[in-house]
Amino acid sequence: MNVRNVSLIVAFLIGLLATPNAASAQQWAAVDAHTSGTGPVVSAASKDDARAAAVAACRRVSKTCSGMPASAELQNSQDYVFAYMCCMRPHLGCAISAATTKPQAAASAIKVGTDAGLEACAVRKYLSAKTGKAI
Repeated sequence: MNVRNVSLIVAFLIGLLATPNAASAQQWAAVDAHTSGTGPVVSAASKDDARAAAVAACRRVSKTCSGMPASAELQNSQDYVFAYMCCMRPHLGCAISAATTKPQAAASAIKVGTDAGLEACAVRKYLSAKTGKAI
């Protein structure tokens, strides 16, 4: 092996080490609730950016967004679930929460409503944080 080949190999290896690994980059998903559904699930590189994007996306489809989006860090091995719920008494109020399982996400979302003094709360749908699709 000549010096030029060794130099190219070393440069290549240094380039690999210096290039950020897309798979390890942090990514966040977020979604905001409104009184008749949710905005789309959006993603961004930071939690704050994802939450801001979720509120903006919700406001494009509704005037009744909560402004309190749920967020979840997207990890290769873990799929978070968003639970969208609404409470009916003493007035309509909806919220969304994230967790690793449907029961945990539901309990967390309902707690948001009951902590606000609302009653007759029920989950209306679940969304995948990774795909944004109903599950």
